[in-house]
Amino acid sequence: MSSKRPVPRRTTRLALALASVLVLVIVFAGVVSALTAGNVDGVWGDPPGTNPQEFRWCYAPDNTGAPAGDPTSCSTSNAGIQNGPNSTLTDENQVRYGDPAVGSGSANRSGFGFNGNNSVGVVAADTPFYLGRFTHYNRPIYADPVLTDISIDVTVGGILCDDNSVPAEGSTQTFTYDVTLEETNNNPDNWPNDTCPYGETVPYNNPYGGCNDRVTISQVPDTEFTCPEGVRTVQILGFIPGAGCHLTYNPPTSSAFVTAESSQNEACLWARISDPTTPLAVTLASFEATGQTDRVMITWETVSELQNAGFNLYRSANNYQVGERVNAELIPSQAPGSAQGSAYQFEDLDVTPGQTYWYSLEDVDLSGGTALHGPVSATVLTPTAVTLGDLSAASAASPSLLIALAAAVLGVVVFGAFALRQRRSI
Repeated sequence: MSSKRPVPRRTTRLALALASVLVLVIVFAGVVSALTAGNVDGVWGDPPGTNPQEFRWCYAPDNTGAPAGDPTSCSTSNAGIQNGPNSTLTDENQVRYGDPAVGSGSANRSGFGFNGNNSVGVVAADTPFYLGRFTHYNRPIYADPVLTDISIDVTVGGILCDDNSVPAEGSTQTFTYDVTLEETNNNPDNWPNDTCPYGETVPYNNPYGGCNDRVTISQVPDTEFTCPEGVRTVQILGFIPGAGCHLTYNPPTSSAFVTAESSQNEACLWARISDPTTPLAVTLASFEATGQTDRVMITWETVSELQNAGFNLYRSANNYQVGERVNAELIPSQAPGSAQGSAYQFEDLDVTPGQTYWYSLEDVDLSGGTALHGPVSATVLTPTAVTLGDLSAASAASPSLLIALAAAVLGVVVFGAFALRQRRSI
């Protein structure tokens, strides 16, 4: 005869709880889905208008950890050399231009390079992913005219929808972006107040140094691809400078990238796969900074905050660097998911009287994407000294004031005496 031992209620409840958790994990594992993308490759287009002096298309070796540098081969007439028989979809495509002021050959010309991510992998919708490395080869050159803007077609292959199906338009899609260059005069003396507009990394008195330049990227009307979950596109979030910027997403991103003269300047381009109607940033009605005697008051107002999680503020001592974050924690959206706007203010107390500061406002959307606004500037006011004589004059009592005080005291005494007499008569 066998007997069964009763199972304690505590053990039963624990088993049921674990089973429930397991069911939830299985359910959510089935719900969570993500897109897939493979190789990214960028091909430079034609320069607008008259070709800059010595313009050519090139390709260079694939180097994920640093700029490729010297091009392997170039052509002055064939843009197809970028993905020609001797190049691959995983190398760095370049444009070079100008007559070198130092040395000779395409390696000493200015230009741009783009080396796309060789394998994006699985990426959730609206989540930032590394698109590729952008390099500005900022060389001392002679050019007339100079390159001011050029387009780049970024092709993303191996696209799969959330359910691993191929988009209706195919698994390979091309997205076009515009790159604009502000090629500054290198001599600070040619600028107001003898100051370079974007700073000076390499001093002008050094051979071929001078003022920094600025590169900006913008997105033309989106290419769209259709999945069962909806219409998608690849949206540029912006640049993140630095040698290791491809390893992890470290905002803020910016649509502008300041580059040093006589240097190879690299930045990572980050993007996201999103609904084309999903805004990249909140819409600002205003963004201002006002200097006071011991602080700077920063205010901003939004028109809408449909995708906004919050804000970060960055302070810099110049107008060409983002600087350091001044808020310890994310400034939360006052109305996340709302089509209505809100007003905000922030007091920066870590400032020095007489100093001018530049502030940039970063909005962070619900998926972690960022956009940068500004900068705006303010100068901290210098406190005005007050003399002892002023204090004495301000505190001196007039005869009329003394008479009024005496009358008040007399009234209190009379009232007190009357009240005491009334109490004794009760």
